[in-house]
Amino acid sequence: MRASILVVAAILSTPANSQEHQFFLLPGGNFLGLCREDQSACMFYVAGVFDTANWLNVSQQGDRLICAPVSVDAMQLMRMAVKAVEDDPSRHHLPAADAILGALIRAFPCRE
Repeated sequence: MRASILVVAAILSTPANSQEHQFFLLPGGNFLGLCREDQSACMFYVAGVFDTANWLNVSQQGDRLICAPVSVDAMQLMRMAVKAVEDDPSRHHLPAADAILGALIRAFPCRE
């Protein structure tokens, strides 16, 4: 629950005007450091992004963000998220949640 709140706060704290100072809780590069130091914290962070995406799926009428199978587990999600952030160094200064959410959307697209 706390990780979900942190992810929502990070998303909501990004200003609409790109000229403004942007604040977010965990840049991509720091996310990778977190994952190297504390696998459990890394997994909870990724689970928070995943849970938030699923919450948005339920709360919105219409288009869904992700359509993950019920068989997906937290370890699989964490490995996917770490790979997505590692594979794109240009995003290391951007919010980790953005890269993770993008990876989830690509990995679990919704069929029409």
